[in-house]
Amino acid sequence: MKTNAKKPSRFRVLRHETLESRELLAAVNADDFAAIKAQYAELGLTNYNDYNVITIEGTQLNNDTALRNAIAAAATTVNDLIVVRTTASQNKITLGGTVLPIVINTSHQYGSVAIVSFGTTNLTIDQ
Repeated sequence: MKTNAKKPSRFRVLRHETLESRELLAAVNADDFAAIKAQYAELGLTNYNDYNVITIEGTQLNNDTALRNAIAAAATTVNDLIVVRTTASQNKITLGGTVLPIVINTSHQYGSVAIVSFGTTNLTIDQ
């Protein structure tokens, strides 16, 4: 004989986990790239799609972490262009007295790395 007894309900406990902060970065668009290409003609930049463009925003210039991370990322991708967006008040990176190594031992595989300043003021990198 069947009974219509209800089965106990299962409850899921919802949990909230705090994640690290994230910042939405402004990508370099085709117009920005054309301006960078004109401003830095001596670099011989070719087409936008030939580069892995890494952007560092002015708000990230309070320490050297963003630049170090960009250089580390560039060491494993082909033909990188690190674009540091600057403003009148955000235009300086201080290295904190430590060396900033740029080592790409396999340039035949990973190509080149260029670091450019793009904005109202030139970038200054201090030790």
